[in-house]
Amino acid sequence: MNNEDILKHLSDEDLCKGAILATKFEELMETLNRIADASECIAHSLKNLDEMGITTFPNN
Repeated sequence: MNNEDILKHLSDEDLCKGAILATKFEELMETLNRIADASECIAHSLKNLDEMGITTFPNN
């Protein structure tokens, strides 16, 4: 069964729920990408501080 056949069997309510879920998933992916970008920036900053001899965390 292809996507068109599946869509024909869904109610309007189901289609709306699917659209909402798709939107929420897209928002989640954007948030995760921003978190990944921020993590990369933090890692780069920590590396630069380490190269300058500035200790950011005590050694365990």
